[in-house]
Parts: sequence; structure tokens; C-alpha cells
Amino acid sequence: MKFNFSDRRLRRWFTTYNARHFGNELPSGTQLRFHHEPGYWGWVVGDCEESCTVRMNHECTPDSRVGRIYLLHEMVHLEQWPYGGHGPRFQARMQE
Repeated sequence: MKFNFSDRRLRRWFTTYNARHFGNELPSGTQLRFHHEPGYWGWVVGDCEESCTVRMNHECTPDSRVGRIYLLHEMVHLEQWPYGGHGPRFQARMQE
């Protein structure tokens, strides 16, 4: 069974994880949006120095653990902007 994230829950997770894992260094004005593109769970869009959007797939497993992991994944991309990809630096941060 799958369910839809709520905007409120997504924002709460972003705010909590920003404080817990990123020292509140990620832009609080980051837009959080849902998408319906099959095959994509999330991505960061825009120039993150000015403004950006984290786009998350609207579907998730019932316990929402997958959604939280994907959100953290995208938050690491946001933190490491403009360095993209999933190289050693990204992998090391994901393991913290």
C-alpha cells in the first residue's frame, strides 16, 4: 500500500533534519514540491545560492522511511551545491 506525503509532514522533516544533520545551514526558504514523474524519487532544481526547490515523488512506502531517506539524500545535494553527483564526497556525507 502507498500513500501521499503531506506538505506539512515534508516541511517538518526538512526543518528537523536541517537542524539535526545540517546545523540549520540549508536555506529555510527552500521550496518543497511534489511531482508525479515515474522513476524519479527526488531532485534539486535551481540555483541554490538564490533559491531552489527540492522535488519529491508523491508516493512512498507506508512507513514513510523511504521518503525520509530520499529527502535526506536531496538535502545532501542541496548542502553540497554546486557539486553534483554521487561521488566519494557525497557518499561519505550520506554515511554520517
